Amino acid sequence: MSPRSDILNERLRAEATAKILASALHLFSEKGYHGASMAQIAAHAEVSKALAFHYFGTKEQLLEAIVETRLNEVMLLLGQAAQLPDARQSMRQIIAESLAHVEKHVALYRLYLTLFLQPGASDGISRIGAKLAGRFLELHALQVKLFKKLGSKCPELEAVLFRSTLQGVIVEYAMEPASYPLQQVAKRLIMKYAEEVTWMCNA
Repeated sequence: MSPRSDILNERLRAEATAKILASALHLFSEKGYHGASMAQIAAHAEVSKALAFHYFGTKEQLLEAIVETRLNEVMLLLGQAAQLPDARQSMRQIIAESLAHVEKHVALYRLYLTLFLQPGASDGISRIGAKLAGRFLELHALQVKLFKKLGSKCPELEAVLFRSTLQGVIVEYAMEPASYPLQQVAKRLIMKYAEEVTWMCNA
């Protein structure tokens, strides 16, 4: 096979997988995880069902790919922020870009929320969580490192509090995006963690 054919095949593969992932996200959000079939996802993506199964194997693997894509984006964001010389600027970047991503991809976050609230999907979510546990530990380690740079005496606890706060904002925005004051909350979080910094256990 010629190099040109290899490049064309890779481009077609990337386009097809992106369409399948986008269609899965749309249908999972609209119909629920169990309500959307691989056949419906393939039809929405305008690809054959066989091709969807070829690239992802099962619906659970498709869901895992959606979750892992988001986690990869978060890891990239935190990795870039951690390289900034000013730790406060790192926090500004993490908060602003994380919430901008939520605003842009609200359907994705609504999917996460509905999946965790669907009892029938819990086993699949648990298996995905186990597979990605190492990535979550890596994410936590980056946050702890950042809070150490900021001068916290209990960076582990601060990292947990920060993550819980950010996740709470994300959940509330996903539930009511039209009425939630996301921009004002983002500004207040930046003020708390990057400007008026006070730590819970440094007194």
